[in-house]
Amino acid sequence: RFNKPVKRYGGIISRGENILNGMIVTFIRTLIIFVTLVAVMRLMGKRQIGEMQPFEFIVTLIIADLACIPMADISIPLIYGIVSILGLFLLHQLLSLLEQSGNFFKTVISGKPSIVINKSGVDMQELKKNNMDVEDLIESMRSQGYFSLDDLDYAIFESNGKLSAFA
Repeated sequence: RFNKPVKRYGGIISRGENILNGMIVTFIRTLIIFVTLVAVMRLMGKRQIGEMQPFEFIVTLIIADLACIPMADISIPLIYGIVSILGLFLLHQLLSLLEQSGNFFKTVISGKPSIVINKSGVDMQELKKNNMDVEDLIESMRSQGYFSLDDLDYAIFESNGKLSAFA
């Protein structure tokens, strides 16, 4: 059933050779997408995921999804995936330029830090704005090496979600 020859281009190709050709094409497409992704990510200057701004993380997720589609489906021209990835790269660059142009765009695109502990204690309003509670704050403090609210004078949740603690 699988070794039945298939006529193509005036010659005979077995189904096994046809499957092998499909795998080779998929492998080459994967290499091309991989090289494109590495180049774009290097140009974007990506860091660890935890250090990304929210819009950078979203762009990275969308790029990963766009890369998978033409890599796996050979009926979709490879150039469609590459153009989509490069389009998102240009959007990222535009958002980065807007973010650097002033405080308004920086706040809109990346958010702003929140002072969650000050001299008066824990600011519950700021925690609520960040959809957090005291347990979340204490967990973040522990990751910074602080185990009691009394150990800190100030704590700031940065726009990338990291806690900056000041004793």
